[in-house]
Amino acid sequence: MDKVLTINDWWDGPVMGLATYNGVICIYIRVFDVPEDEYLDEYFLTPINDAEVEMIMNEWNEWCVAYSKTNLDSFYKKHLHNRSIDRVLEKSCEKNKYRKRAIFTGNIEAVKNLVSTVKKSLLI
Repeated sequence: MDKVLTINDWWDGPVMGLATYNGVICIYIRVFDVPEDEYLDEYFLTPINDAEVEMIMNEWNEWCVAYSKTNLDSFYKKHLHNRSIDRVLEKSCEKNKYRKRAIFTGNIEAVKNLVSTVKKSLLI
């Protein structure tokens, strides 16, 4: 992965979101090792089209606004069981096209900085 764009799930590091890979925006999903009961430093990457990117980014921006206003309850009531990233991944014909090793070198503060950057771009 070249650059993480969103972090839609987090558990001791990014689990799912959008990232670029060789200039293509992909959904990434961290690989879980069931026998070891832990996440690996490997990700499945699924390329997506521009309309799908826009839909997922709109929802990400909505989450950032809700987070900044400490109003996540309303966001999760609307999206928890109907996230755009899950819908796109479910119907993709290129699901898990790539499997790549990647180590997230940030921390939860990096996530907060990412949200802050989105907030500034949305002029919240």
